[in-house]
Amino acid sequence: MAGSAFPIRNEGMVLAWLTGDASIDGEITDERTTSSIRTRDFTVRLPERTASTLQPLGAHPEILIVGAERPAATGVTESDYPVEIGVDARDPFWVRRSDFAAQVSARLDAIYRDPNLYVGGEATIRRGTFEIFGKRFELQPGSTITFNEAERDLNPAVNIVATYDVPGRANVTVTVTVTGTLTNPELAFSSTETSDRAEIIALLISGGRRDTGGAEREASEQAASFLAGLTAGILTLGLRQEFGDVIPVLAVESEGAGGTRIRVGWNADDIIPDFLSDFVLGAYIEGFVTAAGEGAATTGPAGVGGGVSLEFTLPQGFLLRGTYVPVDNGSLDLLFEP
Repeated sequence: MAGSAFPIRNEGMVLAWLTGDASIDGEITDERTTSSIRTRDFTVRLPERTASTLQPLGAHPEILIVGAERPAATGVTESDYPVEIGVDARDPFWVRRSDFAAQVSARLDAIYRDPNLYVGGEATIRRGTFEIFGKRFELQPGSTITFNEAERDLNPAVNIVATYDVPGRANVTVTVTVTGTLTNPELAFSSTETSDRAEIIALLISGGRRDTGGAEREASEQAASFLAGLTAGILTLGLRQEFGDVIPVLAVESEGAGGTRIRVGWNADDIIPDFLSDFVLGAYIEGFVTAAGEGAATTGPAGVGGGVSLEFTLPQGFLLRGTYVPVDNGSLDLLFEP
């Protein structure tokens, strides 16, 4: 991935762009899949807006239509086939968006048992900036985001400290401390100028004192947006987000009959010949390996099969996509995506 921006896509939507070097090792057996990811000189660039998820259309068990039977409660059983992922990002990497940039180092371990993902480990912020009210705060070294592998929900604990030097005020700073969790962050403001919370907010907004109105709520929302973006950038290093289906750096998805598919993809623009550069705008290669569950058909030994797909981006919104599965299965599709 060095030298080019690698798009992380989910249902055709770009979640992030990756630049840098990464090595991936793994082993697939009938009992489990294990893999490790090592990053170097890495940058994760996030889009301006975080991708949202689709609302499921299934009947809600707590909503009962008069005259209809209440739907039976169904428990979700985890798959017995675990996918274990270790991410070694001790070499600092950057996570960037228009309103923040953070240099982070991380060690994460994840276990995916369909449909649940468990993540453990810690990400440490080394330096960077983020904005509140358009003011740029300097992130302090040692700020952390900590994941608990015993929890099913991705709701890490946060401990972040950042400072802002007030222009035109010698030695006057405002400090914001963010604690709590990703979904419920708690902000605390302090200043060398005053200990009154409202005055600190006013000082931050205008450099003086005035009515702040809903400023504290806005500050909380901006801090929450920063935390969500930073966490998404860290997880983009190679983990399957429980709200995201597939991340092609190391994509993990559930197959029928308890099987699991692992997919790895990369940009292949360099293979486009010069004489086709006006007709073929981009190329993407993806390989996949399927570890079949009990009772599922397989295409190779030990319940493991695989294949490769190649996608060309053409002018006017057309895509040419070909897939090959050994020994003699394949397809070629021409798609239009305006």
